[in-house]
Amino acid sequence: MAARGAGEQVEVGTDADGDTVTSCVIVPSESSPLRETKRLCARYELARRCLADLIAEQGKPAPSPWGLPHDVRAVSVDAWREKLTFDGVLDGQDADVRKRFWDLKSALKVRSVVGERDRLAWLA
Repeated sequence: MAARGAGEQVEVGTDADGDTVTSCVIVPSESSPLRETKRLCARYELARRCLADLIAEQGKPAPSPWGLPHDVRAVSVDAWREKLTFDGVLDGQDADVRKRFWDLKSALKVRSVVGERDRLAWLA
């Protein structure tokens, strides 16, 4: 969970030489409360779970030049779409299945649930 507030130096004691030992703590800010996380609708949650399962099975580390944390793993967007179709989240018989996938993926990106770059997707 992210914290919002200001850093403040506090005295925590003294060392063996009698010098003051300080540390920094975050003092919550009244003006910027944490935003409450809303639950995803069922369809978005199923899509998120499909991506999480696929990453667990096939995920590869995201390219380091992207600057993502070293433990972020990604899969191809095409593999995610295929899994969504296989698992029944998307209807493979729908003539607009690619548009439905694009809409689903975009909605999750806007909500900062997933990330996408260079045809790779990961959990944000």
